[in-house]
Amino acid sequence: MSAFLDAWDDHFTATQRKWLDAEGEALRGLVAELGDGVDVADIGCGVPRRVLQHVDPDRFASYTGFDSDPRVVAVARECYPRAPYYFPDAADYRVALPLVQHERGKRFDLAICLSNSLGTFSGDRGEHLLSMAQHADALFVSVVGRGWRILQARLEYYQQNRINCGVDWGTETISSELWGESHSFTSEYLRAYGLLLGEDGFRPPRVVTAGEMGLCLIVRR
Repeated sequence: MSAFLDAWDDHFTATQRKWLDAEGEALRGLVAELGDGVDVADIGCGVPRRVLQHVDPDRFASYTGFDSDPRVVAVARECYPRAPYYFPDAADYRVALPLVQHERGKRFDLAICLSNSLGTFSGDRGEHLLSMAQHADALFVSVVGRGWRILQARLEYYQQNRINCGVDWGTETISSELWGESHSFTSEYLRAYGLLLGEDGFRPPRVVTAGEMGLCLIVRR
C-alpha cells in the first residue's frame, strides 16, 4: 500500500507539491489555533496521507473522511483502519455529513476541503462552501487560484501524466474524462462567500496564498 501511495504522489508536479506543502502548513497553523482534541471532517478526503504528514494526528480527537468514490474509501480504510479514523460509506457529503453529525449530536470542530476538491464538485461551488460550514465551528478550504501562470502549472500536471484535457480559457476550467471539470477561484470569490457566513455566526474570513498556485479560505465561529 505504501508503494501505491508513493506512486500516487509521484504524479504531482514540483509546483503542485509546493502548493500542497503550503496548504499543509496553513492547515497546521489553524489546528494549532484550535488546540488539541479537534474533531475533523475531511470533505473529499481521498487517502489522507498528506494531511497527516502536515498535522500531528495526535491533535485530532477524531478524523472523519468523506469521499464519493468507493474505491478511495476502501483504500483509506485499509490504510487507517482504527480510531480515531472513520470513513463512512462512499456518498455525496451533503447526504453523509448531516447523518454523521446527527449521530455525533454536535457539529465538528473543523471541516476541511483540500487540494481543490471544491473545484471538482458539481453544482454551485459557493453553495458547497455554505453547506460545509453549517456542520463545523471552523472551515478550511484550499483551492487553486486564477491567472495565466497558475493555469500553465495546472496544465503541466495533465501533460506530465498524459491525460487528455480541454481548456475553457475564459473561465480557466480544465476538463478531462479522468477528473471531470476542474475549476479555479479568485480571492475575491472566496472572501465574498466567507463574509456570507457571518450570517451564521462566523467571524470575518481570512484568505491566504498557498505556494505559487493556491488559495486557502479560513473562517471560524
